[in-house]
Amino acid sequence: MAQYKRILLKLSGESLMGGKQYGIDEVRLNEYAAQIKEIAEMGVQIGIVIGGGNIFRGLSGASKGFDRVKGDQMGMLATVINSLALSSALVAQGVKAKVLTAIRMEPIGEFYNKWRAIELLEQGNVVHIKDNDRQIVFFTHGSRCQVHHFQATSVYFIISNI
Repeated sequence: MAQYKRILLKLSGESLMGGKQYGIDEVRLNEYAAQIKEIAEMGVQIGIVIGGGNIFRGLSGASKGFDRVKGDQMGMLATVINSLALSSALVAQGVKAKVLTAIRMEPIGEFYNKWRAIELLEQGNVVHIKDNDRQIVFFTHGSRCQVHHFQATSVYFIISNI
């Protein structure tokens, strides 16, 4: 019997690198998918927020001359790439998964809506949430404020290499 009904898992993009210097380590990605599948099979509803630092960091882009907002937008796209990769790994292991994004980009992911996220969770989907908290400047590490969107989220986990 699962101790929690619903969890929000925050994964840093850097944690997806595994032993690599950049990008996505397929072994690490599949390890995460297997662990998430195990939790989902216990009946736990899982929301996932994932960073993009393994691909691009908006703040570091700004320090290299990128416009700050454009840099953050590039970082947000990196988080979508990571969400798609993890979602694909989950589906390959037989887990229902959906990507929701606050940036309209159908058919890549559905437009984020709190009620749709909850509906998908209750249908047994692992939901990847790419919500920018509706702020111009975006940090996935600030996504703790998304917990209120999940109503009755029992626990918030952070997995990070930074």
